[in-house]
Amino acid sequence: MPVIYVSFERKVLPLDSRPLFISYPDADAWSKFAVPLCPFEAYSLGSIEDHSTDALQVDFANKYIGGGALHRGCVQEEIRFMINPELIAGMLFLPSMADNEAIEIVGAERFSDYNG
Repeated sequence: MPVIYVSFERKVLPLDSRPLFISYPDADAWSKFAVPLCPFEAYSLGSIEDHSTDALQVDFANKYIGGGALHRGCVQEEIRFMINPELIAGMLFLPSMADNEAIEIVGAERFSDYNG
């Protein structure tokens, strides 16, 4: 059943080392935490888009959302934008990310399949 909407949200981690009202651990602190992180699964085989639709899927490919999807690119991010074409809309209003940014996209649906 269709989700009906797709949401795009830019997430920004402040560059200031002590921003007002925001706290987050530095890189070294993660290895010293006593509380375990939640369980997760990583797959080394198959395509990311063929795994569970309920899974969090992450792509670290390019600062430009969609990568080379409109310029003859043909790797993971570009393939995802071709089989989920509503993602292309995000290229209009979220064209690129800074080093301290991420873009969360929820609700995109698979429209087609591919080989190769």
